[in-house]
Amino acid sequence: TVRFGSTGAVVVELQKRLGGNVLADGVFGPATLASVRALQTSKGLPVTGVVDDATWAAIGGFPCDIAHPPTTPEPPADGTVGQRIIDTAKQYLGIPYVWGGATPSGGFDCSGLTQYVYAKVGLSIPRVASAQQRFLTKVSTPQPGDLVFFGSPAYHVGIWVSEGRMIAAPYPGQVVRLQPIYNTPTGFGRFVS
Repeated sequence: TVRFGSTGAVVVELQKRLGGNVLADGVFGPATLASVRALQTSKGLPVTGVVDDATWAAIGGFPCDIAHPPTTPEPPADGTVGQRIIDTAKQYLGIPYVWGGATPSGGFDCSGLTQYVYAKVGLSIPRVASAQQRFLTKVSTPQPGDLVFFGSPAYHVGIWVSEGRMIAAPYPGQVVRLQPIYNTPTGFGRFVS
């Protein structure tokens, strides 16, 4: 939850998504508050000025992976990896969302989950969603195990399972889950040899 007086990278992302006359300075001040209230009014949400889960959902979802350095990518594994990615990801269903989390014991954020699952099948990808988006090969037709990106640069990522479904660590208060793809993805990424 982000509110008046909050500061930091999450506030910058909020301000970028709000657009308009809001300066992306990382300080949740009067202009940001007014813009959040206007958004909540336009979306039919309770007008609290507090950016809760419903408000984040209205602007594309919580930015789950801000400010984590990427790791150095390595060459991809063979082409049978897609189903192994899905099977591996299913082992972590129910693990709590933790911002900055990248292990089953410490919880996962969205890109922490994707990086961890890919590593378990022998693929090294960067840590944050935007870096994963740049690193993987963009594809128009996803296959199981491909990554689903939201935003450009990406602020959220999941693992494509089948048409309309992905495994993801959605946002605080939730757990890793198989869920509908609730917003229109910006694109899909695949490890290509």
